[in-house]
Amino acid sequence: MRMGGDEVHVGSGGFRVHPRKAMEVLSRYQLPAPAMFLDLWLRCAHASGASRIRIDGSARGLCVRFDGRPLLEEELRDPSAILLGGGASARSRDLAFGLLGVLRTAPASVTVFSGDGQAGRRLWMLGLESWGIESAPFRGTAIEVDWGASPAPDWRARLGFLPAMLLAMVEVDERLLALPEYPIPNVSFRRGRVRGTLFMHHSGASLESRLDLHRAGIPVESIAARLPAPVRAVVNDEALELDASQFAAIRGRRLALVERIVGARCKDLALRVLEGFRPRMQAFAERVREPALRRSWAEGLGQAEPLARETEWLRHAADGLLGLPEEDCADPALSALWSAPLFFGAAGGTVSLAQLEAQSRALGCVPFQRRPSQSGQRVWCPSYRDVAALTRRFGARIREEG
Repeated sequence: MRMGGDEVHVGSGGFRVHPRKAMEVLSRYQLPAPAMFLDLWLRCAHASGASRIRIDGSARGLCVRFDGRPLLEEELRDPSAILLGGGASARSRDLAFGLLGVLRTAPASVTVFSGDGQAGRRLWMLGLESWGIESAPFRGTAIEVDWGASPAPDWRARLGFLPAMLLAMVEVDERLLALPEYPIPNVSFRRGRVRGTLFMHHSGASLESRLDLHRAGIPVESIAARLPAPVRAVVNDEALELDASQFAAIRGRRLALVERIVGARCKDLALRVLEGFRPRMQAFAERVREPALRRSWAEGLGQAEPLARETEWLRHAADGLLGLPEEDCADPALSALWSAPLFFGAAGGTVSLAQLEAQSRALGCVPFQRRPSQSGQRVWCPSYRDVAALTRRFGARIREEG
């Protein structure tokens, strides 16, 4: 069946399509990178409830195959109509957007098979103006692309970005794609259609968090966010609203909800961090007067660097999460943060924010010194980071002594 310049009806097994309409879609919807049609087809697989996705490719061809709910005939009839019309499902749009996106790479042919084993459909595409659909029994869904004499786009480069939030196993050329490993400690969560994992984010002077946004298991974009603690969150929202590119989130109510959900888990991450931090900080405090360790802590380098970075993260988390001790005492995570050993005592040991708050109320100030001593209740601040953390919390109430 060959489509000409006019819209044509092609009987019970055909469909209506207008090449100029398809060209309009292609001009309006351009993928950020040519090979990102693969991302869209994997979103389609996720939305189909796939448990296993198989990707096989060569220098001239590609096949993406997955199980789950088969595609409907109306999803295969006219990709351009799905994108230009309203009311289509996210799965339909991802399939259509991927099909029209792959046509920009000038393949010789694109074929889609989908069915339940008893019945099925086959869509074939030879460019924009020659499409067809016919009955063809098939189990599962397969999308095949043949670039003929032309080289295939570098679709393998997409694989490093894809598997983090997919629920299905992904097999590439008969090898399972390894899932990324998140830094430890981390916290995983699920609320409604939002799920993810967050961990500490060290961003230097900036206290911004990063949200690696996904929809249907596939990356959308990474954005900065202001949350109670500086975290990195890999988060998937099945209802995330996307702009026309399909790879940028709309800044609106849904994204704000995602940020609130992640922000609410910051205190859980602080509690998880404290599990290993407390004994290490207390042990380090017994030796920090040694010249080499003292210098390492002051510079935030060498042997003390991991603990110094963790301490600084917890202090910033305290800045964003803590109110007043009497208000926070009913929350286990906040209580643990108040009692955490975040500073050194001038006479040895460690000091918590709860102790410093009590001192501030009793004395009207928080005394500190930059050198250790043999007695006294002051905070010892061997690093500028220690003084900065006191200043953020207590402001004009800090007072240098000794």
